[in-house]
Amino acid sequence: MRGIRNQFDLEFEKDVLFVNNKLNNNKDFIETIYFISSYEKSHICSSIVRTIISNGGDYTTFVPSPVRIK
Repeated sequence: MRGIRNQFDLEFEKDVLFVNNKLNNNKDFIETIYFISSYEKSHICSSIVRTIISNGGDYTTFVPSPVRIK
């Protein structure tokens, strides 16, 4: 399962798909499921959240409650 936020993610994931198929000698298709983020959350990425956390900022509006650090 992979998440896609924008056209850059889509291009990257397309390349990953091609490499996976090549590594598998094009014998068996490696199926990947893609989730497209909502427009409101498409700007959020893990590196931004990690930067906020490392600088002591309030990251809670950027992540769902089950993954928040307690």
